[in-house]
Amino acid sequence: MLGRLPTRVVAFLLTLPLPGCTFYTGPPNGGQGTIVPATGGANGTTDPNARELDGGAEPEGKWVNVTANLAGLRSACGNLSLVAAHPTEDMIVAAVANRGLWATRDGGQSWKALGLGALSSKVDNHCMSIVFDPEDPNLFWESGINGQVNVLKTIDAGKHFFDFDILNYVESLSVDFTDPDRQTLLLGGHDTKQEIKRSTDGGKTWTEIGMNFPDSADVSTFPLIVDSNVFLMGSPIHSDGDSGIYRSDDAGDSWTLVNEVGGQAPPLLTSDKLIYWAAPNGRGLVMSADRGETFNVVVGPNLLQSFSPVELPRGRVAAVSAHHIVVSEDKGAHFRFATSALPFQINGFTYSPAQKAFFVWHSTCADDNDVPRNAIARYDFE
Repeated sequence: MLGRLPTRVVAFLLTLPLPGCTFYTGPPNGGQGTIVPATGGANGTTDPNARELDGGAEPEGKWVNVTANLAGLRSACGNLSLVAAHPTEDMIVAAVANRGLWATRDGGQSWKALGLGALSSKVDNHCMSIVFDPEDPNLFWESGINGQVNVLKTIDAGKHFFDFDILNYVESLSVDFTDPDRQTLLLGGHDTKQEIKRSTDGGKTWTEIGMNFPDSADVSTFPLIVDSNVFLMGSPIHSDGDSGIYRSDDAGDSWTLVNEVGGQAPPLLTSDKLIYWAAPNGRGLVMSADRGETFNVVVGPNLLQSFSPVELPRGRVAAVSAHHIVVSEDKGAHFRFATSALPFQINGFTYSPAQKAFFVWHSTCADDNDVPRNAIARYDFE
């Protein structure tokens, strides 16, 4: 039994800091099944004060290159922008900037383009988030930037995509999964203050509610719908203003800063209704057990990178330390190494319950912008 899985699975890329060391787990020949060092694509840095947490003995497993036929695909700066594992299906989706979404159902041995059905809207954006429905395996949403269409939805596991006619840069999307009809959606803007859109009819129409967000706040980027009335918004450090986690009890009509530490990346809402939120610049991890009314620090500064945590089967939580993926079985009180050293400077990570494996990825801004031959790696972990 895999146990109950998270109600919100989101992967995210470009504003996350990157671990500061490059590792090798195979000869640098770029062949399938080996890892070569990443080059370029360093759009952030780790906390210079970061130290490795005490995670116990390092596992002996190996990272395996599963870029397969995505390697060399012509793209754009930030080419391999996202990898997201389906929470209930044997399906992993990779986003290639300006080239759409690709899926593997064999653990990364091969990737097939999505959105090839007749009359499907083209996914030409730089994907920033994918949200899988936890109850309908065929339903998920995609949002991104730099495309003609920046928010899309599929009801047939990616054969067709339907756009929501949203032209603004969209960093992240949240769906009200307490509503069986999925009517309430919330969008956070990309690097923009007071940019929030709300839909109460499943995305047919949208209302701009960003003007209700405090003008003293930094950017409004990472939304989380707790229910149709309770919204949370992560405001990461970007330019100026008050960063942290904001809460609304009236569906976004007013907001209050409830935590000044978290809010850096998309949050994790676990199956037992705990909310984990990373802090900027490796400053730690906060957690709420009361629907976001209050948050407590569960991991202090300089021990974890500012990536979104991931829930694993049996209620475990995974995060990224200075050089490893680490797992906690006690709600963040203690973490142990789950993998050997990371194979390259990662841009993000996800976990596939079906494959029983972690997947990490990185992107580049090389001159030709082709997808790197070692863009995606997997590590088996149960």
